[in-house]
Amino acid sequence: MRILCFGDSNTWGYTPLTGERNINRWTKVLQSILPDDEIIEEGLNARTMCTLDSTEPHKNGYNYLLPCLESHYEFDYLILMLGTNDLKTHFNNTPKDMLEMVKKFIKVVKNFWVNRDGSKVKLIICGIPPVDDTKKVFENYEGTTKKRNEFNMLEKKYCEERNIPFIDNSDLEIGLDGIHLVDSGHLRLAIKISSIIKGE
Repeated sequence: MRILCFGDSNTWGYTPLTGERNINRWTKVLQSILPDDEIIEEGLNARTMCTLDSTEPHKNGYNYLLPCLESHYEFDYLILMLGTNDLKTHFNNTPKDMLEMVKKFIKVVKNFWVNRDGSKVKLIICGIPPVDDTKKVFENYEGTTKKRNEFNMLEKKYCEERNIPFIDNSDLEIGLDGIHLVDSGHLRLAIKISSIIKGE
């Protein structure tokens, strides 16, 4: 199988405080769990879902989604893990705004053409990992913990109603910056994703 992992810095593997790329990021762990499958990494630091950042407009995930899907065609799974950057205070997104963004992503994937063997791409959506907005390393996230929790509940409900596998990442461990996963968080996420793919 070919598994496309589309996300932000927690998919790229940004290491809290150092900024280095974590060699134990969840995509690499997933590859070790599924050695016979191909893991395609499409993580980008500061990538949003649909929010347009005037300073980095190229990091709008929705605008890149379809070109990305076409570039990697054909593949079996799309793992979608976005939303953290859309929480940033200055964007003023509400949880309902963010749910509408997710709906747009789902529509693109559901309408994406089938593989040559007639199979459709399977979608797995990962909720936003914990955000500790008491940390002052990333002040753009002040007051966003509640928003993150509300959005994850909306996203989970929407996915469950449509039989889309959803991973609630509330139990993932994050680093001192209050945003990015540490090794144990990456490991836990990889295990969750592999369990869905293997049907456990």
